[in-house]
Amino acid sequence: MRVIYILFRSLKLDAGLYEEIEKYEDYNKHSIVIGALVILLTSIGFKAFNVYDIIVAVISISVGMALWSGVVIAISYKLLSTRINLKAFVNCLLIGFSPMLFNLLYLTPYAGFYLSVAVFLWTVISIAVVLKTLLEQEFTSCLMLSALGAVVYFIAVMVLLG
Repeated sequence: MRVIYILFRSLKLDAGLYEEIEKYEDYNKHSIVIGALVILLTSIGFKAFNVYDIIVAVISISVGMALWSGVVIAISYKLLSTRINLKAFVNCLLIGFSPMLFNLLYLTPYAGFYLSVAVFLWTVISIAVVLKTLLEQEFTSCLMLSALGAVVYFIAVMVLLG
């Protein structure tokens, strides 16, 4: 039940959640469960045609999320010279990807594409909230950093999914 509570707080863009994750180290299991759900439901939403397509989508989305996180972490460390707990940072990013759970709505006839775009923008804002909370930077710079990671994610997923 705690995963659902964390998930709802993340979907509401509750910055206090990420401060708690940074302070306490008992969020590992929760972030892994949420990350796995995000990958699975997004994969089903984008490629629900057969098992092979879903497996390819799981790999593609996992690589895309890893690249998004990698870009954000690399720029945070190198350009912003920020030093934070990497484990807490990754946990927060995995939980911050939670709006992508709604990519399952991509299966909705006619409106699926538009709903997916809205979910993607929601995810960019969610990651920006994570970055603002952890990096203590201006929201606009965090939003730009999140958008940069999102572009890398989008390109990687489109190339891998074909």
